[in-house]
Amino acid sequence: NQNAYMQNKDKNHQLFYKHLKNIKKHDLKPLQVFKAKGEKVLMLFKDQNYDFKDISVYVGEIIYKNISDFFIAKELKYEPLLDFLQQEKITKIFLDASIKEEIDGIDYCD
Repeated sequence: NQNAYMQNKDKNHQLFYKHLKNIKKHDLKPLQVFKAKGEKVLMLFKDQNYDFKDISVYVGEIIYKNISDFFIAKELKYEPLLDFLQQEKITKIFLDASIKEEIDGIDYCD
């Protein structure tokens, strides 16, 4: 035939199965509502990482980070956190409830 399918049948089958394996790894970013475009949300968690991919449509791109990444000598350091916020251009922060309780007791806000 004109596109040489029968001559390349085995090669095409191998290519098909290769793509089929990659389909499980492939993940499309969901479309976002207009208000969420350009928004970056930092999701800070302590013990458990949650998956909020479904709400990213409404809040923006979600970046997950463990709060322990910002602790030095068992104390929360704001400089690395603020540097990360500026570097990644974070517009919103969501906190795990256990982190919020800890931070509420600290008297630091800019």
